[in-house]
Amino acid sequence: MRLFRQTLYPILFLLSINAGQLPLQQAGRILLVSLFVALILTLLFGMVAKDFRRGGFLTSLLLALFFFYGHVYNWLEKSVSFLAIHTFLYVIWGILLLVGVWAAYKIRNIGAVTKYLNLLILFLLLQPMAVVGLFVYRNGIQSAEVGPFDEAKISDRNNMPDIYYIILDGHGRSDVVQELYDYDNSSFINHLRQRGFYVAEQSRSNYAQTAQSLSSSLNFNYLNLENIDPNSNERSQLAEWIRRSELRTFLRKQGYQTVAFSTGYDLTTLDHSDIFFPLKNAGGFNSFEGLVFSTSIVSALDPGIAEQWFIDPFRCENHRRYVLNVFENLKKIPDLPGPKFVFAHIISPHPPFIFGSKENDERTTCRMADGGGDGIGYLGEESEYKSGYSKQIEYIDGLVQEAVDIILEKSEVPPVIIIQADHGSGLLLDWRSSEKSCLRERFSILNAYYIPFSKKNQLYETITPVNSFRVVLNEIFNSQLPLLEDKSYYSTWDNPYKIEDVTNKIEASCR
Repeated sequence: MRLFRQTLYPILFLLSINAGQLPLQQAGRILLVSLFVALILTLLFGMVAKDFRRGGFLTSLLLALFFFYGHVYNWLEKSVSFLAIHTFLYVIWGILLLVGVWAAYKIRNIGAVTKYLNLLILFLLLQPMAVVGLFVYRNGIQSAEVGPFDEAKISDRNNMPDIYYIILDGHGRSDVVQELYDYDNSSFINHLRQRGFYVAEQSRSNYAQTAQSLSSSLNFNYLNLENIDPNSNERSQLAEWIRRSELRTFLRKQGYQTVAFSTGYDLTTLDHSDIFFPLKNAGGFNSFEGLVFSTSIVSALDPGIAEQWFIDPFRCENHRRYVLNVFENLKKIPDLPGPKFVFAHIISPHPPFIFGSKENDERTTCRMADGGGDGIGYLGEESEYKSGYSKQIEYIDGLVQEAVDIILEKSEVPPVIIIQADHGSGLLLDWRSSEKSCLRERFSILNAYYIPFSKKNQLYETITPVNSFRVVLNEIFNSQLPLLEDKSYYSTWDNPYKIEDVTNKIEASCR
């Protein structure tokens, strides 16, 4: 039991601070392996020392040094950057190891020491166990109910169009990008129009956060928060609304298969889709296992080795791989048989800024500690954000343009394509207050539609994502869904279910 607590704490601690962001079941394998390794080490050290209590003490020391190395290094990088040197930590870790070994053999009453250590670990376990337990409890009683939807009468499913939903995370609207970043992406917009897209020039998002926005658009309705604890910061319910959306339920009845991709963000990774394109690595580790190893002493390995074996979505090069993996596989979709709903959430041009000039495929200098967040979560300078975002939006637009051209050319039946941002960029975003945020920037989004056989022409320049699939389903299946009033809601990061109607505040100037 003591050994189990010693092994459980570092993994459960990491799981608790990522509850709602990563599937809990991903922790199962790493827990079992860690427990097995701890048991073997305890037996070996116990036989050498001829005292299994001393063996348990040494095992606890090694596990702590192994699992918490990355946490200490990351803290130093953010708080005392000049000490964030692996060589420095090697020396500290070596001293701690030597002191621990000395203590294991010199302390006479080792039983008393291990007793107090176990009490300390048990006390420390209370917080992560409470967080994970509360998460499981809430997730277990919540369900993603889907409403009734009449099945459309379709005579020939082979002639049904593929439906592509391509979400470019944080892609701002052209006029706002020009205004704040002095970047002109009119060539990209013009290319879309030449290919037959309708570009909503004054579109905005319904929500300021990814999970909220996609939960709404995929269910073509505003979020129903009546039975949600407004003080909760867990996003598990939003994840369920995305995974079991009304759109997927309806399209499945029509014979559509869902196609999805690894995104690096588990809330939007539909890994139980009919066709799933994972980001493969040499070791076959899942996202949580990658996170465990990236916060362990493994993070001190050569980055190339670490990133090849442990896919941590919070590393810059792996983030780049996630983005490119989606674009590479999008081009294969038209070759797949039958009608398909393609869900492609691409976490870019949102930070981190991993792409540079499109002409020479320049890779920017990327530090996830500085560039992984948006708004006040971005720790770099404002000038760095402006420069990085401008280059990245240029690069991403080029990849989208290439993918769209191939999809249109290879599709036997003209597809439906929605290219849409979940929200705008976050240079002037404050996650704590709508009053301190530039709402015009955060809510103004790229929103483009390719509906080649459109007759009703329900699209309009201020359309928001909540109405996107109402229009599409009306066009394809004659669903006769009424369009909703276009509204926008802000919430802080810590309270995603406390929403504020900011519809009438969005057009205020940012400067």
